[in-house]
Amino acid sequence: MYVADLPIRDDLRAAHEATVDCWSRPGTWWTAEERLAIVAEVRRARDADEIPPAWVRASQIEGAVAEDHLLPAAAVDAIWRLTNHPGTLTADWYASVIDGFGDDSAAITPSEYTELVGLVAQANSIDRFADGLALDRPTLPAPVRGEPSRSMPEGAAIHDHWVPTVPSEDKEVVKALSGVPAEKNASFLLGDAQYLPVAEMYDLTADRNALTRVQVELVAARTSKLNECFY
Repeated sequence: MYVADLPIRDDLRAAHEATVDCWSRPGTWWTAEERLAIVAEVRRARDADEIPPAWVRASQIEGAVAEDHLLPAAAVDAIWRLTNHPGTLTADWYASVIDGFGDDSAAITPSEYTELVGLVAQANSIDRFADGLALDRPTLPAPVRGEPSRSMPEGAAIHDHWVPTVPSEDKEVVKALSGVPAEKNASFLLGDAQYLPVAEMYDLTADRNALTRVQVELVAARTSKLNECFY
């Protein structure tokens, strides 16, 4: 996947390759074509010459988004705001996305939003890795035919999050994508390689590759600060 003089760990390559492959396959609520369109829109949002303010919907700006996109306008607007202004999300804004900003044809469901959030996070994570090392971003594969499974896990409902989640003893941030288990699993796949496995989360003495755990947490905390992470 990556051609570089730098030694890129095998587990990182494998996690990124598996994630990109999943983008090209039918998801739980979005088709393969739509999933790839979500990733492509993330790239368009990141690469825009002028990034609109958080309160401006990208779909309403002439020439900002692809005219032939497959996605509802609310999904496109969510992608741009999640990518460029993640620290500005509010419950009212989320409700507007689900409502299609007053246009039924532009609306998306809470479960579609959950899957979209997972894909946006994955695409930004992988592309920023490539951009940071001056590597080519992964080429998007051809879509695989098939229909989304459209399956809800048992117990999924609105509890402590805006979207349906499955009750568990996990931390809230871990439960956030549990309403769409495939995206929760995908986030763990990347997290295990790029951060550390959940099983090691509470072992503050565990080193990770070339970094000590303290160094890992320093980088993680600084990254979270720069990304305006709520947690």
